[in-house]
Amino acid sequence: MFGSVKDAIGAYLHNINTADAYASLREIRARQRKAGKTPNGRALADGLLYYSQRRESYVQEVKAMLEQYHEFQPQSG
Repeated sequence: MFGSVKDAIGAYLHNINTADAYASLREIRARQRKAGKTPNGRALADGLLYYSQRRESYVQEVKAMLEQYHEFQPQSG
């Protein structure tokens, strides 16, 4: 489907920044940036409530994955 991992990531980032399913995530990100904060994955996950039919269980699963793989996340500060 994609010619490279870079192409796949680029398509995913485009999707996050344009698709209606991610509108809440973009609103949370904009509020964080306006407050002078670096966007936080755990807070951004709350913007995925309407992305999945699983709603809150999906958001909680994303947050659990972020916790599990926290060492791969950029550190603020």
